[in-house]
Amino acid sequence: MASRVSETFQIEVTSSPRLLQVVRAAVGQYGRLLDLGEGETHRLKTAVDEALTNIIRHSYGGEAGQRIVITFILSGARLEILLRDFGRKPDPARVAPREPDLSRPGGLGLPLIRSVMDEVEFDLSPERGTILRLVKHLGAERGAR
Repeated sequence: MASRVSETFQIEVTSSPRLLQVVRAAVGQYGRLLDLGEGETHRLKTAVDEALTNIIRHSYGGEAGQRIVITFILSGARLEILLRDFGRKPDPARVAPREPDLSRPGGLGLPLIRSVMDEVEFDLSPERGTILRLVKHLGAERGAR
């Protein structure tokens, strides 16, 4: 795997489900630039896509045209992705780690995201909205999964 430098970039989109494919393409291209491999890149795209889908569905209630800011921060072997929305805050009890209930539809997004990422945290402190922080440890420093 190539040596990593520190770099940051940001994508801002509105809460339109059709823009998810644009973000997936960007995450896929970035994964290829980082030499993550096809499988790991696909898992990363899936986690970010699921997080954005949850923001559109739950924070914005499906309302199109609302602001979402996605920031990618690479520092050594650590990739941090911040997803910021300005909508309704999630219920802290619903975002706490728990086993998915397979007897009812929905609720599989966060367990899926947690299975892909090494760290998942919600920052509910902004006056408006939420910051979802996803961290992926890349390469040898990642540890066994």
